[in-house]
Amino acid sequence: MVWEPTELANLLQRDRQSVTDALEELCHREVCRRHPDADNRIAIGRLSIEICDRFWPYEKPPVEEFGIGQNRYVQQTRQMLSAPACVRVNFSAADERLAAILYRRGVTLVHLQRAIWLGCARKYAALLNGSEHTPMLVTSLNYFSALVNEVAETSVGEDYWKHMQHKVTQLERMWLDRTPAGG
Repeated sequence: MVWEPTELANLLQRDRQSVTDALEELCHREVCRRHPDADNRIAIGRLSIEICDRFWPYEKPPVEEFGIGQNRYVQQTRQMLSAPACVRVNFSAADERLAAILYRRGVTLVHLQRAIWLGCARKYAALLNGSEHTPMLVTSLNYFSALVNEVAETSVGEDYWKHMQHKVTQLERMWLDRTPAGG
């Protein structure tokens, strides 16, 4: 849902500050999530809020209804995969098809990003531990597809994902420091 805070306050017959405080508490208790505007389509000052799955008994609408179309979703996916040093995805037609499937399944970019962090953390740990059975780098979006389900089924707080993001950055730095020519 996308709301203007004053509009929401009027609808709930409360002042803007109490609505903002209540939303922050709901986010803290993981009843809902505030989403940053990933593609600048939501006007500044508006709130993008998603009710967490365990509190939403209905089927969620496709991602497009949250303001992002399939082409933009695929583009964002490509961009997310270009950042980690352990990922060397050429973004083939198969990767593009898989991104489109994830879009149609309603996988949010937030969940996909978390799956990428989780997969990269595991990949860096394997690379740093010198696991011989681990292929050197991730070369396909498919590597992360099973992790999307794992992320969706995991009920941990935002703090965990912030920690995961930080940990991936640390592990990446450690791996790059050990790897000749930075990867």
